[in-house]
Amino acid sequence: MKNYLKTFLSREAAGQFFRLGLIGGINTLVFFSLLNVFRWGVGLSSFWSVTFAFGLRNVPRPAQALAEAHRALRPGGRLVVLEFGQPRARWLRAAYDLYSRTVIPRLGGWLSGRRDAYQYLHDSIRQWADPESLSNLIRAAGLGSVRYRLLTGGIAVLHVGVKPGGPASYPET
Repeated sequence: MKNYLKTFLSREAAGQFFRLGLIGGINTLVFFSLLNVFRWGVGLSSFWSVTFAFGLRNVPRPAQALAEAHRALRPGGRLVVLEFGQPRARWLRAAYDLYSRTVIPRLGGWLSGRRDAYQYLHDSIRQWADPESLSNLIRAAGLGSVRYRLLTGGIAVLHVGVKPGGPASYPET
């Protein structure tokens, strides 16, 4: 059996997660918690992995959140950050910027009644760190072997870092 701790930064996010039915599968035990991203309330070296998926960009002090992730990781544990990026190809960046500035707020606003949330999405992506800068933040938090991969032409970026001092291989569960 695999055990997971799923945390939320807000009650609204938790409610959306449960409304969509996004909870584990067969042979999976998922624990849920609201979390202060700067002080997790867990012991030192508690987790083999910590993930942020499209959320670190919304944290007011990402360096502090990454330092807390480092503290909570076991030696050899992995940090994985999936976040929006900016395409490198000029033509794709221009097309994506037009799409995210015009289509996403209109469509998202029509579906949800909250156009401002989708305008915020565009603005926060434009202001977010480039892949090298985020890699440097992750290193500054104390993680090593930091690498990243551009996905969908750079629209999304996957970063991985490892807390030094652990086993050479990741444990199987």
